[in-house]
Amino acid sequence: MDNRAVAQALGAAALDAPSPALAPPAEPAPWVLTGVIAAPDRNGMPTSGVALLARPGERSQPVTVGAVLDGGWRVSRIEPRRVVLTATSAASGSPAAAAGTERVLELPPVATP
Repeated sequence: MDNRAVAQALGAAALDAPSPALAPPAEPAPWVLTGVIAAPDRNGMPTSGVALLARPGERSQPVTVGAVLDGGWRVSRIEPRRVVLTATSAASGSPAAAAGTERVLELPPVATP
């Protein structure tokens, strides 16, 4: 699977352009995970993919592993039903989180009939 092609198909900026900035996470996080396309490695573990993040009342935006969000947060892992954000040193001066702090965004549970 070509993750960059998928990201572009979902509306991501050009490959050489930086990821679109989102608001910094706060309590509670202003992001909602609305979708995930995760690509597994040879062992079945997700190593890359595209996540759709949205702020309340706004459209979802595609992000990939390594994307830096406003406020010093970086997308560190994209898994089948969740995304892990890690605070960078830029976030350490903000009340959001200390460097290295992780925040997990999860998709809502799947309804069972």
